[in-house]
Amino acid sequence: VKIRYSGDSIVNGGELVTGREGTITSASIVNNTGLFTVEGIAAATTVNKGGRLNVAPGGTTGNISVIGGLAAVNGKSGATSVGEAGIISGTGTLESLAVKSGGAVSPGNSVGTLNVNTDAAFDKGSVFNVEIAPDFLSADRLAITGTAMLLGGIVNVRLENDTALLSKEVTEKSLFLKTFPILTANGGIKDNGQFESVWPQYNYITATLDYTAKDVILGFNF
Repeated sequence: VKIRYSGDSIVNGGELVTGREGTITSASIVNNTGLFTVEGIAAATTVNKGGRLNVAPGGTTGNISVIGGLAAVNGKSGATSVGEAGIISGTGTLESLAVKSGGAVSPGNSVGTLNVNTDAAFDKGSVFNVEIAPDFLSADRLAITGTAMLLGGIVNVRLENDTALLSKEVTEKSLFLKTFPILTANGGIKDNGQFESVWPQYNYITATLDYTAKDVILGFNF
């Protein structure tokens, strides 16, 4: 592991682990092929291109900035910002969430729920990746305690662990008239915001999004 201590902890390769009793009080930066696993406590963390952050169950970090890297939060994090080519996933709890253009949210580690303790915002050009379980009974969900600001963004729908969007055959044969709540904001969706689009789209049965005051519901209909 290449680590330099000069106020910040810099992980350029290999893996840096904070054990369950461990604490890092300075900021951390994860680059290149580096992996930072937090089982204890870490301060603010930036994940750059190629870098990976794994916040294990029971682990806690300060604010997270994901800029071209991957962050899986299965514990707790502070305010979380996801920028160009960054991806946030996991089943833990983020203090807040801001998804910028080119950033993506992929709740769960397969199909699961990612939680936000306060507010969440999706900018135009952001991505919300949603996986559907193989039994077609559940889907990924973002559960927000505060408000959701939807300024745009694209919703991409796939089967669990599949890299391709839902096929026409699966959409027509297995998902017709099924619905899944994919975002819930207890504080409401601000200013009647919506995502820009949902994919895949086919000539007949296609993915749709319906909105209530607090929910975004994925459906499959004509």
